[in-house]
Amino acid sequence: MPVSEGMVVEVNEPETTDIRKALIEMLFVEGKHNCPSCEKSGRCDLQAVGYETGMMVSRFPYRFPVTENDFRSEKIWLERDRCIFASVAWSS
Repeated sequence: MPVSEGMVVEVNEPETTDIRKALIEMLFVEGKHNCPSCEKSGRCDLQAVGYETGMMVSRFPYRFPVTENDFRSEKIWLERDRCIFASVAWSS
């Protein structure tokens, strides 16, 4: 529904806050997140949003999907087991 003049938009209601937190929890459980050992720990947007929403642990079971690194390119290495697809590029 588009916002219109005079409309009241409630963004901090308990139900809305819980749904927002659940979405962040789902992002964490779908990947292989080992934040303490990640080189981005403390400088990660996903981790920051988790703290912002008060997420300590997820209410959903972790999936730990099996992923493969992609070495097809000569210049880019794609590592899919990170919270946000991390790629390392190097010059030849």
